[in-house]
Amino acid sequence: MPVALEGLFGYSPRAAPDSIVDAAWVRERLSSPAIKLLDVRTTQEWDRGHLPNATLILWQDLFADRETLKFKSPQEIKALIEKAGWKPGQEAVTYCMVGMRASLMQFAARAAGIPARVYLGSWQEWSKDEKNPIVR
Repeated sequence: MPVALEGLFGYSPRAAPDSIVDAAWVRERLSSPAIKLLDVRTTQEWDRGHLPNATLILWQDLFADRETLKFKSPQEIKALIEKAGWKPGQEAVTYCMVGMRASLMQFAARAAGIPARVYLGSWQEWSKDEKNPIVR
């Protein structure tokens, strides 16, 4: 029997189209001081290429305990993202390989009070288009 999500655990899901961006949106803002690109891939993936003006931030660093996957406090998460170069007044834009780790980072950033969007197509989409600049 399917479970209705409406009201489950006090949460009512709703579409949030303003939290997802595409390649064209990112490309138009690569040099904008209004956004901070956060690459949430591994160091090895980063070393093979990344988006211009992005900063590597490891998704595992969101956790106070990596075995239980207990999140750090919102203040600690905000400090982690600030260490990656985000400044007040900016919007964080996260990406990874296919959007999964980026979605986690976007969720954590928002929970810490940081405006954030996720580039859902992420590296898999970006790296396939010749129009998109890549830093190697």
